[in-house]
Amino acid sequence: MDYQAALLNPIYMTVGVACTLTIGANSHDVTALDKTVGTLLTFTNGGIETVVPAAVVRMRELAALGIAPDDVDGATLALNGLTWTVNAHEMKPSPKGEADGEVYLLLKKKRV
Repeated sequence: MDYQAALLNPIYMTVGVACTLTIGANSHDVTALDKTVGTLLTFTNGGIETVVPAAVVRMRELAALGIAPDDVDGATLALNGLTWTVNAHEMKPSPKGEADGEVYLLLKKKRV
């Protein structure tokens, strides 16, 4: 089964929004799912559940831009008229692994 074609592509084409991810001096246009009202996450390292603002991007899209998951920590994300700092990330692998899944960008509203 092609997880991207069957599940992720339709979701991102329907409800994904264009945004700009800035890492250092480099800005990248990506498509994200806006979860800034908060999403429930269970952290794999301790089983703690929390609700945090997030944006979700496909790992394939980041990889195509030469971005590794660790590169997003500390980045700036401009999404739906607001600017956020990426505090950390959490991987959400597909059945084929992390490279085929999604990355949750855990956000904090950037002070202007």
